[in-house]
Amino acid sequence: MLKESRQQQILGLLRSTGAVEVSEVSRMFGVAEVTVRRDLEDLAAREQVIRTHGGAVLSEKAASSETPLAIRLSERQREKEAIARHALGMIQDGQKIYLDSGSTTFCLARLLDNSRRLVAVTNAINIAAELNRRTGVAVISVGGDLRKRTHSCVGYFAEEMVHQLKLDVAFLGVGGITPSGQLCEVSTLEVAMKRAVIEASKHTVVLADHTKIGAEEFAQTASLKEVDCLITDSGAPAELLAGYRKMGVDVHVVEVQAIPCAGQ
Repeated sequence: MLKESRQQQILGLLRSTGAVEVSEVSRMFGVAEVTVRRDLEDLAAREQVIRTHGGAVLSEKAASSETPLAIRLSERQREKEAIARHALGMIQDGQKIYLDSGSTTFCLARLLDNSRRLVAVTNAINIAAELNRRTGVAVISVGGDLRKRTHSCVGYFAEEMVHQLKLDVAFLGVGGITPSGQLCEVSTLEVAMKRAVIEASKHTVVLADHTKIGAEEFAQTASLKEVDCLITDSGAPAELLAGYRKMGVDVHVVEVQAIPCAGQ
């Protein structure tokens, strides 16, 4: 395992547990304790962790490192809107749909116009508020532990609620999709929720812009083999998409229009 990847996984472990011991990380990753100590020293130098006797705890800086939704909404807008517009064509009136939390799924929510007749389930309070403005859309808001940075509800109560539902199609966001086709997240808090949604849905569509393709995050949620469709943009690596297709995934690639130069 590369040093950078190992250090990112150590940070992910710290976000989940709050503290680690050198001996524990050594056993987990199959590396020498001296290697773990060097990793922790590197992370401490970058103010990601605070060294303790025999281990480390997460620093305040790293604890808040998951990108807030407001920032993500402003990143790669054209790609996300193109992906969301393509996904819009998969929604039929009368369906029971699920919109996951995230910036691309929020773009999809905004594209749903007032003529639609749907039951929409979401664990994102910003998406629930957006869809509640549509008179023809019945909104079911999944409750649970509200995450401040992502506006998503997760945890036992949220998962149990989803387990009681039967959905026609779910639109999921992801933190990344590894080269081998594993869906993954920055936080372990999202894992069980996404698995519950996949199990409750007849059809699952993953929305992921090109920066997510090949990206590896700490917590794995499912394999692409467990979903039906991936929608991404033309910036995604063609060789990875070809590998996903070999897995049996229906991969849709949308073109993103370039912004014209001044004077054109």
